[in-house]
Amino acid sequence: MSTHILVIDDDLDFRDMLEQMLTEADFQVTTAQDGKEGLARYRQSPSDLVITDILMPEMEGIETISALMKQGRQPKILAISGGSRHLSSDSVLHAARCIGARRILNKPFTRGQLFAEIEALMADT
Repeated sequence: MSTHILVIDDDLDFRDMLEQMLTEADFQVTTAQDGKEGLARYRQSPSDLVITDILMPEMEGIETISALMKQGRQPKILAISGGSRHLSSDSVLHAARCIGARRILNKPFTRGQLFAEIEALMADT
């Protein structure tokens, strides 16, 4: 049985690229455009791992991670961010780690970096 990954990112092109990379690596992938949709999808079908962007409209990543951590079966979470004009990716990713993300990754990242983080998360019990 393959690992189920939920990808939450408001950037359609980036989300599609992640979905393609992960699917090609034999992961089962579900996607969502923001935290609100991601949380609904997680409740419908809990994932083994969640990759979530931090800065998104509607429901941003920090709020999403907080809500996911309150679920009965808490997923392993990889938080990703490229920051913004007003917030550095380091500061938002640090906040994500403080509330429950087990791993963090600055955008842009390489395929190798992504898969290394996924492997570390899946090995982490």
